[in-house]
Amino acid sequence: MNSMTTSQKSIIMIPARLESSRLPGKALLNISNVPMIVHVALRCQRSVLASRVIVCTDSVEICRRCNAFGIEVCLTRQDSVNGTERIADACERLQFDSSDLIIDVQGDEPLVDPSFIDQVISFHRKHQFDCTVPHILMNELDNENRVKLIVSGSQVLYMTRADSPVYFGGTQKNLKKHLSVIAFEVGCLSAYATLAVGELEAAERIELLRLIEHGWSVGTFEVSGETLAVDTQADYEKVCRMMERDPLYLDMKVSGEI
Repeated sequence: MNSMTTSQKSIIMIPARLESSRLPGKALLNISNVPMIVHVALRCQRSVLASRVIVCTDSVEICRRCNAFGIEVCLTRQDSVNGTERIADACERLQFDSSDLIIDVQGDEPLVDPSFIDQVISFHRKHQFDCTVPHILMNELDNENRVKLIVSGSQVLYMTRADSPVYFGGTQKNLKKHLSVIAFEVGCLSAYATLAVGELEAAERIELLRLIEHGWSVGTFEVSGETLAVDTQADYEKVCRMMERDPLYLDMKVSGEI
């Protein structure tokens, strides 16, 4: 299914909405006096290999706050079930070339490292996967908000909120935590929007399981570093503390970007 070419453009798209069930309004929560979604977009703009950064949202208020920082926004329909569908809608509206590479960076990753984005782009260009999602190793157990990958070689076989795989009879080893910097080609995204929600996606509430259930290939590789998706109030409070000592944030502050 992969039809990638080395000349394709790489475009970062950041899905965002206000109606988050676990932490309402989180896209506009202030972190060091800057909305979370703005942190994500400004850090994405530091990617070396991506040519464009676009926030995709159905919220006029998110549009307004992003525009104040000079961030490009695409207003999408309101009935998208998840971020992947929202990005697919934006791609259709913006009429990207079918060979373009789309990098989905979730709007609740305010500490995202731009180098992760470039690593994903480089990996995806070298391999024949339909979708690429990197992972980091983690020791945190019993947290259903963290999606874990079950991997064979560099291919993702399954994604789960459970602590898996279990090392039966031995000590539980590092889990592979899903990192929300995901590469798709436009064709893969367009197909995603037409696929039915499968039993596994419905059970786990992990949107990329839709691709696996319908036979699309998902690749992965390990990256090292620190990141934190903001899913809960506790996550938000933690990321606020982490941001104040984050080297990239401090550099952006000195340079006047924030």
